[in-house]
Amino acid sequence: MAFACLLLLSLASPTLAAPPPNQEELPKAEALMEKAIARIRQVQAQPHPPRFVYLKTSVTEELDSKDKVQSKQEKEYEVTQVGTATRQRLLKLNGKELAETEAKSHEARMRKQRGESSDPVEKPKDRGRERSGWLTEDLIRKFEYQVHRREVLQGRSCVLLSFKPRAHDLPATQLADRIFNKLSGSIWFDEQESEICRLEVSLKEKVSVWGGLLGSIQSFDMNLQRERSSYGPWFNKSFKLTLEGRRFLDTLRLRVAEEARDFQRRE
Repeated sequence: MAFACLLLLSLASPTLAAPPPNQEELPKAEALMEKAIARIRQVQAQPHPPRFVYLKTSVTEELDSKDKVQSKQEKEYEVTQVGTATRQRLLKLNGKELAETEAKSHEARMRKQRGESSDPVEKPKDRGRERSGWLTEDLIRKFEYQVHRREVLQGRSCVLLSFKPRAHDLPATQLADRIFNKLSGSIWFDEQESEICRLEVSLKEKVSVWGGLLGSIQSFDMNLQRERSSYGPWFNKSFKLTLEGRRFLDTLRLRVAEEARDFQRRE
């Protein structure tokens, strides 16, 4: 009789029910990253990817040692997204609408300040600043990952991972590589579509420029929120960055905030 009662209790016990989705066995980090790489290749392999357009507002503030704003610049861009590549065209600067010639002149000055090369013979179809996908296979393979848990973001099941550089002596051919080689943080990975939906990054070591002669980057913190559009493709919805460093003999403190809106398909 006692055995029968125990059997009935065990059959009725909720512990025998299937575990909820967020308690299922977590996937391996390597498998998730391989899916992310496969996703990138799939999008890039589209012979005629659709074209999407959205607006992006970018605010850059330079701060003093007490975080008081010393200068502020606000830009509004029209961003065109095709596959994994984006191209942005400056529309407004500090609330003022710009003619095409003004926008091109301003972007040329910005490229020169950043030390970027530009083609002196610019074809009409190449107007605007074009960027390849923000996430590349090479960048993914720079890091090692550890899976922690599942979380729900924007109603979607995501896996939270931490990441850090695979080694301390990774090759670096430019300043961006040297920065990437010292970044670590957390990444939220959408399980269903193998996309990055959230990213938090920080710099763990100071990065010197030309051995410190031209300056250094002492701290770097970034937060990126991505969103799946109603059309299917994902885009960068929100971006925040704080940076502190030294530029020649001056202290440099920057705060950048970007927001995207009005994601639409263009035929």
